[in-house]
Amino acid sequence: MIKDYTKQINLFKHAIKNEKHALKPKDIFPLVGNVYRSSINGKKIREQVNALKISQIDISLEQEVFDELSAKANSSTVMHQFKSITSNK
Repeated sequence: MIKDYTKQINLFKHAIKNEKHALKPKDIFPLVGNVYRSSINGKKIREQVNALKISQIDISLEQEVFDELSAKANSSTVMHQFKSITSNK
Protein backbone atom coordinates (compact mmCIF):
# COMPACT_ATOMS: atom_id res chain seq x y z
CA MET A 1 0.00 0.00 0.00
CA ILE A 2 2.83 2.41 0.85
CA LYS A 3 4.65 1.45 -2.36
CA ASP A 4 1.50 2.18 -4.40
CA TYR A 5 1.04 5.52 -2.65
CA THR A 6 4.70 6.46 -3.20
CA LYS A 7 4.44 5.44 -6.85
CA GLN A 8 1.34 7.60 -7.36
CA ILE A 9 2.93 10.60 -5.64
CA ASN A 10 6.13 10.28 -7.66
CA LEU A 11 4.14 10.01 -10.88
CA PHE A 12 2.16 13.10 -9.92
CA LYS A 13 5.32 15.08 -9.05
CA HIS A 14 6.97 14.02 -12.30
CA ALA A 15 3.94 15.08 -14.32
CA ILE A 16 3.90 18.50 -12.70
CA LYS A 17 7.62 19.07 -13.37
CA ASN A 18 7.47 17.96 -16.98
CA GLU A 19 5.19 20.25 -18.99
CA LYS A 20 5.13 17.90 -21.97
CA HIS A 21 3.37 15.33 -19.84
CA ALA A 22 1.35 17.76 -17.73
CA LEU A 23 -1.96 16.58 -16.37
CA LYS A 24 -4.91 17.16 -18.60
CA PRO A 25 -8.41 17.73 -17.19
CA LYS A 26 -9.51 14.23 -18.26
CA ASP A 27 -6.65 12.75 -16.21
CA ILE A 28 -7.46 14.61 -12.99
CA PHE A 29 -10.76 12.91 -12.09
CA PRO A 30 -9.30 9.39 -11.90
CA LEU A 31 -6.48 10.73 -9.73
CA VAL A 32 -8.95 12.42 -7.41
CA GLY A 33 -10.84 9.15 -7.21
CA ASN A 34 -7.62 7.35 -6.28
CA VAL A 35 -6.97 9.87 -3.52
CA TYR A 36 -10.52 9.48 -2.17
CA ARG A 37 -10.22 5.68 -2.19
CA SER A 38 -6.84 5.75 -0.47
CA SER A 39 -6.91 3.95 2.83
CA ILE A 40 -4.50 6.57 4.16
CA ASN A 41 -6.85 9.46 5.01
CA GLY A 42 -8.84 9.14 1.76
CA LYS A 43 -12.14 9.34 3.59
CA LYS A 44 -11.00 12.39 5.58
CA ILE A 45 -9.79 14.14 2.43
CA ARG A 46 -13.15 13.58 0.74
CA GLU A 47 -14.99 14.91 3.81
CA GLN A 48 -12.79 18.03 3.87
CA VAL A 49 -13.29 18.67 0.15
CA ASN A 50 -17.05 18.29 0.55
CA ALA A 51 -17.02 20.64 3.53
CA LEU A 52 -15.09 23.21 1.48
CA LYS A 53 -17.59 22.95 -1.36
CA ILE A 54 -20.48 23.48 1.05
CA SER A 55 -18.81 26.49 2.68
CA GLN A 56 -18.09 28.02 -0.75
CA ILE A 57 -21.74 27.64 -1.70
CA ASP A 58 -22.81 29.18 1.61
CA ILE A 59 -20.45 32.13 1.11
CA SER A 60 -21.67 32.76 -2.43
CA LEU A 61 -25.29 32.63 -1.31
CA GLU A 62 -24.56 35.18 1.42
CA GLN A 63 -23.00 37.54 -1.13
CA GLU A 64 -25.88 37.45 -3.60
CA VAL A 65 -28.84 39.64 -2.84
CA PHE A 66 -32.09 39.44 -4.76
CA ASP A 67 -34.75 42.05 -4.27
CA GLU A 68 -38.25 42.12 -5.67
CA LEU A 69 -39.15 45.48 -7.13
CA SER A 70 -42.66 46.77 -6.91
CA ALA A 71 -44.76 47.13 -10.05
CA LYS A 72 -44.48 50.91 -9.72
CA ALA A 73 -40.69 50.74 -10.02
CA ASN A 74 -40.88 49.92 -13.73
CA SER A 75 -42.46 53.28 -14.52
CA SER A 76 -40.28 55.37 -12.20
CA THR A 77 -37.88 57.99 -13.53
CA VAL A 78 -34.91 56.29 -11.89
CA MET A 79 -35.69 52.98 -13.62
CA HIS A 80 -35.99 54.71 -16.98
CA GLN A 81 -32.61 56.34 -16.39
CA PHE A 82 -31.14 53.02 -15.31
CA LYS A 83 -32.48 51.30 -18.45
CA SER A 84 -31.03 54.00 -20.69
CA ILE A 85 -27.63 53.74 -18.99
CA THR A 86 -27.47 49.93 -19.20
CA SER A 87 -28.79 49.73 -22.76
CA ASN A 88 -26.09 52.13 -24.04
CA LYS A 89 -23.23 49.81 -23.04
